Amino acid sequence: MLRLLSGAAPVPIRLAAARAALPLAPIELIHALYYLHDDGVEEVRQAVATTLDGFGDDQLAGFLREPALAAEVLDFVAPSAKDKSQALEVLLAHSSLGDATVQALASRVGAAGLDLIVTNQVRLIRAPQIMDALEVNPALTPDLRRRIQEVREEFFVKKELQEKLRQLGELPTRELSEAELAAFQEAEIEAALRDAAAGKLVDHEAETPVEALSEEEHAKKNRLISTLTVPEKVRLALRGSRSDRLVLVRDSNRLVATTVIRSPKMSESEVELIANMRNLTEEVLRIIGNSRSFLRSYGIIHALVRNPRTPVPVAMNLLNRISQTDLKKLESNRNVTETIRKQAKQILQRAQQRPGTKH
Repeated sequence: MLRLLSGAAPVPIRLAAARAALPLAPIELIHALYYLHDDGVEEVRQAVATTLDGFGDDQLAGFLREPALAAEVLDFVAPSAKDKSQALEVLLAHSSLGDATVQALASRVGAAGLDLIVTNQVRLIRAPQIMDALEVNPALTPDLRRRIQEVREEFFVKKELQEKLRQLGELPTRELSEAELAAFQEAEIEAALRDAAAGKLVDHEAETPVEALSEEEHAKKNRLISTLTVPEKVRLALRGSRSDRLVLVRDSNRLVATTVIRSPKMSESEVELIANMRNLTEEVLRIIGNSRSFLRSYGIIHALVRNPRTPVPVAMNLLNRISQTDLKKLESNRNVTETIRKQAKQILQRAQQRPGTKH
């Protein structure tokens, strides 16, 4: 065997070994094939390839169960195992299998192999390039793609985001009381306003159109943000991206949601989009409706009075600033409260009774 592995054996012996015609133990045979696969004789190399491809699933799986197989041998056998379910399962579970081999397999294996690779989160975290290879595999199912995305978000995107937030200043490591959270919020708002005044809080999305997030985008962003602490969310609400704010404004924590509206990065068009939302706390709409700077925009005013989530007193105070055309639409809008519809009707009637008013 030593002569064979060293290349000193005669060609007929090497050829016999390549054809699995020598009485070798399974581990000896696999090692022999590995050492002969780049033999200087073409016939020997071809015999190795034929022998390896000719192994059945059970037989190859049996060879791969040998714990003493080296990583380079497993790498050599891997292409022959990728379409053999049992052998592939044993291969992917082998403790000596290298990450580079798994990466090479990830883009080519079928459904069974994909599931085995995705299930091994320890390997994915250790070698994230495997996830890149998995995502170009045409056999990857939506469910497996989602699981890969969850690993990315939890172990890479989340950590990266948290690190960026920590770089902006110390964050509390213990749970804060309501009073402590309120004090933290005020301090964060003041710091954000100072940075904005100094030109340090640039919004790179300012020139792009404001659009609501798709359900998929919202779910993805929400999964990530939901894992953050309340102080982390507060800081992100003030300094994060527009898409961050569109998720955080709907947060179940009122303090987090209202922080979004107080962010110096908020634009008029973004506030108008939020004013149209019906799945957020009334307090957010109350803050918008009581803000002089926001109420310079007719679009925001109109959105607030049409939104059934807007507190009635806030909407009532804004009705006198609505055009007659829009008041007529409000009068018959069943999505707003009856109080708003009646008030819209009364304002229209008073306007029509004034001298010089066109009916």
